[in-house]
Amino acid sequence: MKKILILISSVIILALGDMTAYGQATISTRKMKISDFCTKTTRMVLTGDAIFDGVFQEEVGRRWMISPFEFCTRDEYEASKGNRDYYFLMPVDSRRKKEAEPGLTVLNLAKGGPEEGDNPGFDILSLPFASAEEPNGREYVFLPVLIDVIQNYMRDAMVSDAAMLAVPGKATNKLLKASKMKVVLSKDDIAPSVKIEDWNDKNVFVVEEEVADGLLESKAENTLLSYVVAPSTPQKGSVCYCFLITADTHEIIFCSKHAAKDESKIGFLSDDIKIAVISRKQ
Repeated sequence: MKKILILISSVIILALGDMTAYGQATISTRKMKISDFCTKTTRMVLTGDAIFDGVFQEEVGRRWMISPFEFCTRDEYEASKGNRDYYFLMPVDSRRKKEAEPGLTVLNLAKGGPEEGDNPGFDILSLPFASAEEPNGREYVFLPVLIDVIQNYMRDAMVSDAAMLAVPGKATNKLLKASKMKVVLSKDDIAPSVKIEDWNDKNVFVVEEEVADGLLESKAENTLLSYVVAPSTPQKGSVCYCFLITADTHEIIFCSKHAAKDESKIGFLSDDIKIAVISRKQ
C-alpha cells in the first residue's frame, strides 16, 4: 500500500509539474512572440493617398519612439509581409461579418511572417480609426493620439500578460480611476437620438468640435475628450465606437461599442453618458 501511495504521489507531482510548465509556456509565449518588437523594424505602410500619407509620415516621424521604423508602399508590403524581421502598421478597411461593404478603417499592427508553418505572422491589434467610406477629417486630429495609444499598448504588452488582453478598441471602463477628470464631449460626438439638454449641469461638458480639438492640441490636464469612430453610411452589422481619451497622456479611459443601424445611433448614447456622469460622483 505504501508503495502504491508513493507511486500515486509521484504521478500527481509529475502531472502538476507538466501542468505548471505548460501554463508557463502558454503565458510566456504571448509575450515572447512580440519580445523583439523594440529591436525589429516597423514598416509604416503608405496608402497612396497623398493627403493621408503626408500627415501619416509627419506624425509617425514626430511621435514613433518605440522601435526603428521605415515607410513602404503597398507593393513593398506585399513583398515583405512574410518576413519575420518586420512588423507592419497600416490602415486597413475592415468589414464586419454582416456588412456588405467595409464600414471602418482601422490601424492594424501585425508581425510579419509566413501565412502557415510553425511561426506564422499574426495581427496584434486593430484600432478603430475612421469611416472607411467618407472620413470626416477628425481622424487627422486624433492620429497622433492613436499612434501614442499603440505604442503605449506595446510597451505594456511586452512586460505584462494581462496587458496583452487589454487590446485598444475592446470595451473598457477605467472611469473610476479617472473620476476627478473633466469629461468633455464634442457636440458632434453625441448621437442625434440623445437630447443634449438632459445632461446639462451633470459635470459632463458638451462643447463645439473646435473647442474640444483645442483642448487636445493644448494637452489639457485632467481632461477626457470624446472621439467617435463609425461608418458614414451605417448598414446591417455596422458598429459605432465611442472613446474617452486623456488629452495629455493619450490613454483610452473608456471605450464602448454599439450597433449602428442608422444615423440616429452614431455617437455617444444616453447610456454612455450616464456611465460618465455616475463616475463623476465618486
